[in-house]
Amino acid sequence: MCYQIERECAEADDPVAPPWPWSTFRGWCAMGFTGEPRQVWLASDDDGESAGWSLLELPDRDNTSGASLVLSVRPAQRGAGVGTRLLRHCAEQARLADRKLMHGETLADPKSAGSEFATTIGGRPGLLEIRRELRVDAGLPGRLREHGAQAVAHTGGYSLVSLTGPIPEPLVEQFARIVAAGEDAPRDEGREAEVWDADRIRASDRSLALRGDVRYTVVARHEASDQLAAMTSLAVAPELPQFGFQGLTAVGREHRGHRLGLAVKVAMLELLAEREPRVERVMTFNAADNAHMIAINAALGFAVTGEFRSWQLDLP
Repeated sequence: MCYQIERECAEADDPVAPPWPWSTFRGWCAMGFTGEPRQVWLASDDDGESAGWSLLELPDRDNTSGASLVLSVRPAQRGAGVGTRLLRHCAEQARLADRKLMHGETLADPKSAGSEFATTIGGRPGLLEIRRELRVDAGLPGRLREHGAQAVAHTGGYSLVSLTGPIPEPLVEQFARIVAAGEDAPRDEGREAEVWDADRIRASDRSLALRGDVRYTVVARHEASDQLAAMTSLAVAPELPQFGFQGLTAVGREHRGHRLGLAVKVAMLELLAEREPRVERVMTFNAADNAHMIAINAALGFAVTGEFRSWQLDLP
C-alpha cells in the first residue's frame, strides 16, 4: 500500500520523474541504501482507507542527533490532517531515539504541496538539489569521444577498471576511502559527513542485493601506488531497463586536477551503452552549488528536470 501511495503522489507532483520499481522500493524501505535503522508507518483516514505513509530513518553511524523523514499523503486526501498525524507520530519516535532534528526533502517550488507543508510546520529551508537527465541519443557517442579525449590528455599514470555488482573484497578498504572523499561535497549546515568504512561498503552491497538492482562501477587506479584514485557508480533496475540512475562520483583529494571525474563518467556511459543498450535516460542529482560536477554533467549533455529543497525541523 505504501508503494501505491508513493506512485500516486509522484504522478501528481513530479510526473517527469521515472517511477519507482517495486523491487527497488521494497528493498529501500527494508534497508535503505546502507542499512540504517528505519521505521515505516501507514496512516488511514476516518473511513479506514489508506491515506498516507512515512519512513523514518534513524542513522546509527553518523548524524546520530538527527532523523530523516519521507512523508507522502494521497493527493485526494490532503488537507485533512493525515500528514500532520504522521509527522507528530514520527517526531515522537525520533524524540524517543534522542534525536533533536528531522530532515526531509520536497520539490523546491514554494507552491508544491511538500514545500507548503514544510513551511507550515516551521521547517527551515536548506540545500537546493538539482535533478538532471541525460538522453541517450545519436549525439552522445560523439560527445563521449570528445570529452574522453580531453580526459586522456590529463590522466597519464592512471588506468580505468570496470566492476559489476558488489565491490570485490580486496578493494573494499580502498573503495571506502574514495567514497569518503566525496563527503566534502556541499551539504546542509549542521549535517555531519557520513562515515564510510569497509563495513558500510559491505552494507551497501547487501542493500543492492536486496533491491535487485544491477550496479556498475568504474574506478581509476593510480598505477605507481596501485591504489584507487576515483570512482563512479550507476544502477539499473531490471523492472525499469530504460533508466540508469547515476550514483556518487568521487575523486581522492590527492588525485584531483587530473580530470579523473570526467574520465570515469565517460567510461561509465560507454560501459552502459555496451551492457545496458535499452537505457534511454540517465538520471543524476547534484547540490546546486557543486559547480565542478555540474560542469562535467552539462558538458556530457545532462539537462535540468527538477529542483528539490531540503528542510530541517527542530524537535522540542
